[in-house]
Amino acid sequence: MPNELSKSHSPQLILGLLVLAASASIMSTDLYAPSLPHLPKFFGTSPELVKLTMSLNLLGYALAQLFYGPISDRYGRRPVIIGGMGAFCVCALGCALAQSIEQLILARVLLGTSAAAQAVMGYAILYDVFEKKERVRALAILGIALSVTPAVAPLLGGYIHVLFGWRVNFFVVFGIGSLATLLIVSWLPETNRNRSEALALVQVLHYYAELLGNREFMQYALITGLVLGAIFAFITAGPFIYIDRLGVATQHFGFYYGATVFGYIVGSMIARQMTSRLSVQTLLQGGLALSLIGCVLIVQQIYTGSLTSVGLSISVGVMFAGLGPVFAVAPVLALEATSSRAGAGAALLGSIELLTASLAALGVSIFHDGSARPFAVIVSSMMCLAWIVFRTTRTA
Repeated sequence: MPNELSKSHSPQLILGLLVLAASASIMSTDLYAPSLPHLPKFFGTSPELVKLTMSLNLLGYALAQLFYGPISDRYGRRPVIIGGMGAFCVCALGCALAQSIEQLILARVLLGTSAAAQAVMGYAILYDVFEKKERVRALAILGIALSVTPAVAPLLGGYIHVLFGWRVNFFVVFGIGSLATLLIVSWLPETNRNRSEALALVQVLHYYAELLGNREFMQYALITGLVLGAIFAFITAGPFIYIDRLGVATQHFGFYYGATVFGYIVGSMIARQMTSRLSVQTLLQGGLALSLIGCVLIVQQIYTGSLTSVGLSISVGVMFAGLGPVFAVAPVLALEATSSRAGAGAALLGSIELLTASLAALGVSIFHDGSARPFAVIVSSMMCLAWIVFRTTRTA
């Protein structure tokens, strides 16, 4: 069983293990998304409460990252990701066996809390293993690989829902999570070769306070969080818009959702190709500009009453295409401003990202009125704020 990083552990192998772990985490939401519009009737509850299974999951995901980062700086990345993935599998079973909406909400919160270990360790391990511009390339490759999951998962989840029921989706997540955990235990080495000597709460809080006062880190973290908020506004509202408002069959929802994710795949591929030709700032600016164009198209369709399932997928796909370069660049620039403690830096970065995303998803839940307008307002607000933060960064 590997314990320390050696020449036999190639960066490609490590990246592959991170892709599998992250895929399990993403699938825990995207596989289940087509079932969302059906759960109010199943549990005898409201759409607002069902949407909380998304927003509160993100909230748990965000807050838990603050814990995992410093722990990994002290004890290493390997025990943290193994423990988190093991708990993730247990929580997936809890979701599958929930007997009420309250139980499902609680299980989803715990699922997000455990999945956070994988998210923090993914950033931190990439920081440990790759050097500077190679991190941008690695994140772009990770983005391309992970795009396959949200493209395929809703399609698979829709058919699973129709044929076997929504609970089976979480049994599938349990199986994939268990496989990822087994392979990580067998093959993932320890990558943190500079573990700190102590883990005092005062020291951790002091370091987080320093990061919160680090203008460069905060600007890039906020950009990442705001655009992720736009994504999760769509993930939360999309199933209701497509299935309830536009009449798309549950088993066909994945086709439309997959079309939007295709845009992200294209954007990530462009980012990977352009890292050696363009500056990271140019890549980031181009990605944000393209995402704003997609956002304008979304708002125009919704407020002029011309919204169609195909039109929505094209517009969101354009927005997602711009986000490929953003997610390849902004997290790297944020982590480069964190000095030596990549675990704590990745934890705060992830928390800011997911807190912003959970607020966007929560806004979709709170302002649910049966129309697509709350989604339009929230997604446009997220993208406009991201552009403003970027321009502030450029002129600082």
